Amino acid sequence: MSSIAELQKQVREGKELRITGDVDNTDKEYINISSYSGVVEYFPEELVITLKAGTTIQEINNTLAAYGQALPFFTENLEQTIGALYATSGPEFSD
Repeated sequence: MSSIAELQKQVREGKELRITGDVDNTDKEYINISSYSGVVEYFPEELVITLKAGTTIQEINNTLAAYGQALPFFTENLEQTIGALYATSGPEFSD
């Protein structure tokens, strides 16, 4: 399951959501957000970027580098998604 319509259906039905960016598990129903990726908006002059949750750190680095910019943190896993990083890093990440 990976489309926005499928995700919306799951939410409407009140089902438990197990969201992942890279896990294929047939035992439970997971929502894979890896296809929900990309830049929604980017204003390099304002240092503001809006991303879809499935966007990988590598994709973000590539976009920012084109404007001489970089993320303000370091992670070794460049295939990690921004959604996963945000979900597991706590409030410090968004500050």
